[in-house]
Amino acid sequence: MNSPAGQEYFSREMSVYYNLGQERMQRLLCRRLSRALKAMNYTSGWARRNLKLPKLMKDPEEQAKLPLSER
Repeated sequence: MNSPAGQEYFSREMSVYYNLGQERMQRLLCRRLSRALKAMNYTSGWARRNLKLPKLMKDPEEQAKLPLSER
C-alpha cells in the first residue's frame, strides 16, 4: 500500500464513502439532538435559531416529501 498510485486510489475511495456517511451521520445527529432537546423542552425558537436544527415535523410522510437537504 506504499505506492503513491495505490494510496491515491485508496484515499479517493475513502473520501467517497466518507462523504456518503457524512450526510447520514448529520441526519442522525440532527434527529438525536432534536430528540434530546425536545426531552429538555428546549425546541424553542431560540434553540432552532442558534443550533440550526431542522424544523421538527410530527408527520413522517410530510418529511418524506421534503428534499434531503431540508430534512
